[in-house]
Amino acid sequence: MTRKILVAAALFASTAYVVACGGDKAEGAGATTPKPEVSSAAPEVKSAEPAVSSAAAPSATPEPPKVKTPFEKLGGKDGITKAVDAIIKKIGDDKRINKYFAKTVKDPKKLEALKANLVDQITAAVGGPGEYKGKDMVAAHKGMNLKEADFTAFVEDVAAGLKDAGVADEDAKPILDTLNGMKDQVVDNGKKAPKPAASAAASTSAKPKGK
Repeated sequence: MTRKILVAAALFASTAYVVACGGDKAEGAGATTPKPEVSSAAPEVKSAEPAVSSAAAPSATPEPPKVKTPFEKLGGKDGITKAVDAIIKKIGDDKRINKYFAKTVKDPKKLEALKANLVDQITAAVGGPGEYKGKDMVAAHKGMNLKEADFTAFVEDVAAGLKDAGVADEDAKPILDTLNGMKDQVVDNGKKAPKPAASAAASTSAKPKGK
């Protein structure tokens, strides 16, 4: 009897010890590693479309540069006046034709009028504002008996003066073309205009006989 009591006490103590340590060995062996806690919050999803920076936006197409007119290429009236000064200097130094301008150069008023007329003529030749108000070429050169060589020398002086003033060849072309077109109005080859033919009636009419 005493033995049974001791065995029962031993079993009770063993059971109490196992319970105090968290269960029996079988239960400890079969226990699995606890899974990590899963957050219920959904992960943040980034947009697949790239962000467009305002700085990357294409700029407006620049306007094409304004094309200058022949008048503007010459520098307007100021540029043409500068070119005329250079032309007159070339003419004054040219012994081939400066004799025709000797009186004009000595008279400030005539010289100023010549400059103004040349400025107006060149301005008109390149399509600028204003118009030439001087004499027509025939009246302006009447009685000068200019030869073709004189005209050629003048054209050469104009071309050289334009170059000295910094005018490009392509911009000088319309001026020289206009000038060359005046050749027939300026040059006098010394040919006299033919006399008008006498009328047939005048040549055949008989003088009345006196009584």
